[in-house]
Amino acid sequence: FFFFKQKTAYEICACLVGSEMCIRDSWRALPRSLEELHLQGGDLHKLPHWDVLPGSLRRLTLRAVKGLTALPRSLAWRVPTLQELCLAGNELASLYGLVEALPVLCLVRLDLRGNPVAKGGLADIDRILRMVCARLADVQL
Repeated sequence: FFFFKQKTAYEICACLVGSEMCIRDSWRALPRSLEELHLQGGDLHKLPHWDVLPGSLRRLTLRAVKGLTALPRSLAWRVPTLQELCLAGNELASLYGLVEALPVLCLVRLDLRGNPVAKGGLADIDRILRMVCARLADVQL
């Protein structure tokens, strides 16, 4: 299930698109004014390359994406004004890698439920994330 929002909402369901190539082709040019992008389920290799994410994103959801073990370091400068990031149900295991990739300027909500990284010392993880992201008000582990 893929959903992205500009001023209106759009859905692209993998089952309705003919082939994997068609899905990847549809991601080559996301609108520069895109503010919300919600990707749920599926395989990491079928999702758009990180390079197509517009800097205007305010909300990004990558929920239960098979093979999502880390975020690219470039995420922080690709989406510097990101306010909400949902990474629930993935395979993120490295707190260091996560902190390195987070866009820290505007992030106020972070959802890490269901990831191996969220199974450690929850109080320590919460404290570290809040030190790195000064505006972070809501952390879900």
